[in-house]
Amino acid sequence: MNKCITIALLCFVTHKLSAQQNNTDSTVSLSSSTAAAAPAIPIASIRIAAALPDTTTIGYIGQPTRNAAYRLIPETAFTNWLQTFVNSKYKNVFDTTGRPLVWVIKNVSISKDSTGNTVFVRLKADVASAAANKKYSLTGTVDTVIMATGAKAKYSLAVEEAIQALFIVSGNNNTPVSTEPLTVNELISRAQQVYNIPAIKDSIYKRGVYSTFEEFKNNSPSIANTIIKVNDKGSALLYQQLADSTSKEITSAWGICMAGEQYAYTEGQLIPIEKSGKAIIISRFQKPEVRRNQAIYWRNLMGNTADTNPFGRSQNKKAKYKALSGKKEQPVATSINMETGELLF
Repeated sequence: MNKCITIALLCFVTHKLSAQQNNTDSTVSLSSSTAAAAPAIPIASIRIAAALPDTTTIGYIGQPTRNAAYRLIPETAFTNWLQTFVNSKYKNVFDTTGRPLVWVIKNVSISKDSTGNTVFVRLKADVASAAANKKYSLTGTVDTVIMATGAKAKYSLAVEEAIQALFIVSGNNNTPVSTEPLTVNELISRAQQVYNIPAIKDSIYKRGVYSTFEEFKNNSPSIANTIIKVNDKGSALLYQQLADSTSKEITSAWGICMAGEQYAYTEGQLIPIEKSGKAIIISRFQKPEVRRNQAIYWRNLMGNTADTNPFGRSQNKKAKYKALSGKKEQPVATSINMETGELLF
């Protein structure tokens, strides 16, 4: 069995946040500055291979004082956007005596905290080093979060910090952790296996309660006969209807599917979710004109309670990322981690 080394990094950068006033797509551009220091182990070149669930989107931002949200997109097509930056940034430190590398980019995502004063960028990538016959050997996986605070921090600066963290790790380790070299296309296919599941491939979703995230991924809720009620605190309570017409409370559930709408279930709240590309995102951050989950079931369930907007900022949840545990500032969750089922961004 092949083993992969995961290196988790958390970097804190103090910048100032640039104000965003519109509700439309916002473009993120990267600089053309060059690197100052060569890596510890020579690198001849770096090729970008995109294995993201959605290459058109690199983040969602909810406005802190309004219910609107907007999408962050790369300035050009994703692979070209990142490859151009890498070529410009590191051209002066590339060394022909080193090995060519491939960065298989699994995730580049941007979020803010609920106040809008802190930017978070998550970058996850496999690093592979050239072997024989146009194949590459995996040398590790980097999963890093950059946290940028202040009044005018820019998304681009935090993205560039994350890329630099990846570059440093790439230049410190050239030992294969896999004995089976792969082509670039095979590396991409390997990275995207996580999306080769019914939750992404199916267009019709079965009704019921997902007891676990595995049930959600397989579109196979284990509890079909369900009753859902809302208590006086606005929390959703899940019940299984038994054969004798009595009901039993469901105390552990990952989510539900009702009337074709899917919801993650956390802290007693139903969070509308939907497929976007190969990602599962929180529906609040999808553009209204293309939103698939209109949360009709949620609206009917909540009735005349105080909060009947399933897409309002009051519905924001914190993302779960181990390296950020205990920090005062926390990123707003915008998607589902397809490896763990936790809220992420």
